[in-house]
Amino acid sequence: MENLKKFNGIDYFENVDFKKIIIYSENPNPICGECLTSLLFKEDLILISILNEVYCNKCGKEKLKRMHYYVEDDEIQKRRTKFWDKYFKEGVYEY
Repeated sequence: MENLKKFNGIDYFENVDFKKIIIYSENPNPICGECLTSLLFKEDLILISILNEVYCNKCGKEKLKRMHYYVEDDEIQKRRTKFWDKYFKEGVYEY
């Protein structure tokens, strides 16, 4: 089950299942946005909503440590977090 968390002001989802990423993206072989390894059969992925990017657990944690929060991005982050939260909870998405 995906958990919405915050690190240094940045929203992210932890424990994302690879199947939900495949369904959303229609990409049968998603890869980590950092190390480019396959995310197939992984259930501990990290999705950083402001970036709209999915990472393996290791890279996701490292990326969060390097990121900086900018107040100017608040509205975008809120919209993207709401989008992903609804998708993970209800399995639907609206633009």
